[in-house]
Amino acid sequence: YNICTGKMWKISEVLDMLLALTEKKIEIREDKSKIRPSDVKILLGDSSKFRAKTGWKPEFTFERTLKDVIDNWRQRV
Repeated sequence: YNICTGKMWKISEVLDMLLALTEKKIEIREDKSKIRPSDVKILLGDSSKFRAKTGWKPEFTFERTLKDVIDNWRQRV
């Protein structure tokens, strides 16, 4: 089963959300040499089978999860 929300996020959107959680000024530069020809442009999961079998649904938003990850990282540093 693919456990996901079924919502797609652009990397730039995720980066913007992460940057909004910090006061630091961070310069973003794209390195074209790191892009692989095999990289998938769109990757969208479908959890409908799992939801139908179990009744599962996400309890936390993606934004909340990112904040929790950042907060956890800050506690470790």
